Amino acid sequence: MSSRPRLLVANSDAGIRRLIRRHFGALGFQVIAADAERAVLDQIRKTPPDVIILSAGIGEPDPLAFVRKVHVLSQVPMIVLLQSRGAIPPGDILDAGADDCLDEPFLLEELAARARRLLHRTGVWLGPRTVMTNLGRLEINGLERLARLEGKAITLTRKEFDLLSALASGDGATLSHEEIQARVWGGTGNDGRQNLRRLINSLRHKIEPDPVQPVCVLSVRGGGYRLEVTRLPEPEL
Repeated sequence: MSSRPRLLVANSDAGIRRLIRRHFGALGFQVIAADAERAVLDQIRKTPPDVIILSAGIGEPDPLAFVRKVHVLSQVPMIVLLQSRGAIPPGDILDAGADDCLDEPFLLEELAARARRLLHRTGVWLGPRTVMTNLGRLEINGLERLARLEGKAITLTRKEFDLLSALASGDGATLSHEEIQARVWGGTGNDGRQNLRRLINSLRHKIEPDPVQPVCVLSVRGGGYRLEVTRLPEPEL
């Protein structure tokens, strides 16, 4: 079995699908997206997921019936996103087969934490992602939120870990400021660039021998940032 859990995100909003794809992709998930009821059912049959994040609105006019249908077909952990607070009682969603529910708008970090908890409960784990950098072997475990450099644990804040995970997911490619902000903060804001610079600086102080002259977390003029990768992970069998 692949060490990367498969996530099916079912939402009619392309922006929300994109944010969830980026965020969970940076954590090491394989993300599959669907934008309509039939597409959700087809994806479940075609590529069985390990966890589902389902917007209740995609099942209109009878969201509860759709949740029941998905539960019967898949029976994997399912988180249902509720678009209108109070429109559908959470108890009814859970009785229909969901394992958890969350109101929109939501925090990506909270959504990921709930997905990790459900995966832990069902015994699905994400093995460490390993890349070789100019500083040595870097291991990142997105589900357990652990990072090691040359076998030594790195003590990171939640945002620092999210930043490092996002950069590592690029496999040495440059990530734009907007991409990184979306993955770390769930969006962009007026002070996004300034916050990102502060976070890059704090991460460099944690891993670079000389934060003033970084050799691993590099700035790309006019582009963004990248992690200097000298060798990619071995392909999964």
